[in-house]
Amino acid sequence: MSLKLFSLLLIIGLSQSSYGQDTLQLLNGKQKIVKVTYETPSFVVYKKIKNGDTTDLSKEKSYDKNDVFRISYLYPNGTDTVQKISQVYKVDSVMGDYFTKKEMERFLYGKTQSRKNYKSFKYALGGFGVGLGSGFLGTFWGWVPVTSYTAVSGVWTIKPFLRADDPTLFNDLHFTAGYKETSRKKQALYSAIGSITGFIASIFVFDYVLNK
Repeated sequence: MSLKLFSLLLIIGLSQSSYGQDTLQLLNGKQKIVKVTYETPSFVVYKKIKNGDTTDLSKEKSYDKNDVFRISYLYPNGTDTVQKISQVYKVDSVMGDYFTKKEMERFLYGKTQSRKNYKSFKYALGGFGVGLGSGFLGTFWGWVPVTSYTAVSGVWTIKPFLRADDPTLFNDLHFTAGYKETSRKKQALYSAIGSITGFIASIFVFDYVLNK
């Protein structure tokens, strides 16, 4: 195979693989690589890309635009690709959306950094200990410390535990707000998993000891 023919086939393959790899940036801080079929004033209709193959697509699904920050389209343009941005999020005080586009970008990046860098496993360990101790209170009252621990764990974050790729990002209030919001949710989730697991384990242990 000649070098020119190989290069031509490679360019065609890259163009086809890039085609359709659109990106949905969601207001929960996550991103989805999809093939957007079309937009309506209220919804984004798309197909999921399976295993990175743009020719293998799922059935059509939709997202409410109230949950979408923006959509990035990729179009083939000869040997290159062109990106087109469809900005969905807009300031709307009626809907409670007070952040500007730039402020929301930093807020969402905070969420992304929290998912990547914030470690919540310690809350699961603490919850497991609370759950084990709660077994002494029985199957009814034992749920009180379990639910209380979970609720309290989601109220605040501890500053020394906060980690990001660039620590100076925490100087930005919007980044920090997004980071802490996601971190509190992670804390509450891990606390619930740990405390419920510990509580159930303690019930089985006490039942085994009492009936032995």
